[in-house]
Amino acid sequence: MKKLNSIKRAQIIVVFAFVVVAVLSLFIKQYGLIATLGAAIITSYLGWLKYWMDTDNFFLNLFISFNKRFDDLNEDLNLIMKGEEVNERNGKRRTKEQVVQDYLNLCSEEYYWHTKGRIPTEVRTPWKGGIDYYLQSEFIKAYFLEESQYNETYYKLFDELNISA
Repeated sequence: MKKLNSIKRAQIIVVFAFVVVAVLSLFIKQYGLIATLGAAIITSYLGWLKYWMDTDNFFLNLFISFNKRFDDLNEDLNLIMKGEEVNERNGKRRTKEQVVQDYLNLCSEEYYWHTKGRIPTEVRTPWKGGIDYYLQSEFIKAYFLEESQYNETYYKLFDELNISA
């Protein structure tokens, strides 16, 4: 059976609540109480639905932003993996250290939002796999190890990475 999306589910719940309130009003003569109960059910569900839609939208914005930032670094990270120099971007020459620092900042921000529950594990796991891949580079690993002394600054990312010399 295909899963219902949030909007369809909300419509079904609202109609169901309306029917329940209508049926109850036939048997119970306290119409004000029934109307209040029905309104409370509908309002609570719609509030819950809005919360989840806002949460999904927040995640989507993070996801797009993080993927764009990674796309901007990906080519240079792959050059570093091959032991080559990084490319010039937008008329600016970046050093390997700048590229890896930008990547470390990206990784720590992703980790931060994961710990806040805003990035689900099914997304974080492949991103973590990417970090593990890039840590195969001696240059990147050495840079991360040097920065690991500032673990608090990176939202305790290094506790998750568990890298050593």
